[in-house]
Amino acid sequence: MSEEVKLERGVNYESVNFGPFVMGVKMPDHVTEGLLERGRKLNDPANKVLAGHIKKEHHYTIEDRDWFMKEIGYLFAHYRRAHDEYHGLDHLLHNKHGMNGFNIEVHLHDLWVNFMREGEYNPPHNHSGDLSFVTFLKLPSWEEELKNHIANSPPPGSLVFQNELDATPQYSQWKTTNAKMFPYIGVLWIFPALLSHVVYPYKTPGERISVSGNLIYTNRDKFPKNYF
Repeated sequence: MSEEVKLERGVNYESVNFGPFVMGVKMPDHVTEGLLERGRKLNDPANKVLAGHIKKEHHYTIEDRDWFMKEIGYLFAHYRRAHDEYHGLDHLLHNKHGMNGFNIEVHLHDLWVNFMREGEYNPPHNHSGDLSFVTFLKLPSWEEELKNHIANSPPPGSLVFQNELDATPQYSQWKTTNAKMFPYIGVLWIFPALLSHVVYPYKTPGERISVSGNLIYTNRDKFPKNYF
């Protein structure tokens, strides 16, 4: 189940109502295209620090990370505001005039690209930091495979979030355990870094190119007490 909401600066996003707040938003086309162009030039393997059973994974450069945050870094502040409203925490940082003078500062700690091929997959895992995200740059022509998928399981190539956070006070009201996301080019999904997720394999020849990253709050110590 999802809900579409609009924030300031004309940002339309979709939230997933299953527990931990997951926000989906369409990136500008030039950012999607830029990530793909820059990603194809990379040669710094990331496999040793990632969970995926994927042969080709590469770190973006510092220059690439700076460019990415300059283009869409504001979306992560929007995520925090939407997250607080979703969980009833908005009174801690916000009032009717906005953020009570409090600026959320985030730092992009990691950014990498996955050139996933048929038969490859990402087992259940979570990330480091405070926030994580994933977006999709290219998908296989897998229409026939999807049409023939009749099993009671997520579609091939899909992303599934697994709610293992409901033992914490912030998420104790939620009981739904899974949320399935089918990839669409240019859609950015932002979620808590500790939220477990898995990527299912597919059989159709072709690339499923995705970009993921982790962020940390650099002014975490200035948040209100008991905020996290």
